[in-house]
Amino acid sequence: MLSQSQPPPEEAVRVECGQEPDRHRQRSAFIENSSDMEMKMANEDQVKGKAKDIGGKIKEETGDAIGNDKMKRDGQADQVKGKVQKAAGDAKDKLSD
Repeated sequence: MLSQSQPPPEEAVRVECGQEPDRHRQRSAFIENSSDMEMKMANEDQVKGKAKDIGGKIKEETGDAIGNDKMKRDGQADQVKGKVQKAAGDAKDKLSD
C-alpha cells in the first residue's frame, strides 16, 4: 500500500515528465461509473427506529454495568420498539418501490 504522501506510480511518472495528472478526467470517470449504482435514502421511520434501537442497547449496557435492573429492562424495551419502528419503515420502503 502506498503512503498518502507518495503519488501512485503512474502519476509519479507523469509528474516527473513534467505532466500534471488529469484528475478531472479520473473524477468524471468515477462519477460516470457510480451513476450505475442505485442509492436510496432511508425513510424517517428507518432512521428513528435504528436510533432508538442503538439508544436502547446503550441504556441496557449501562443498566447492566451499574446494576440497575429497571434501566436494563427499559433499554431492552427501547430496542424492541426501535426494531419494530425500523421494520415499519422497511415495509413502507418496499411498498413505495
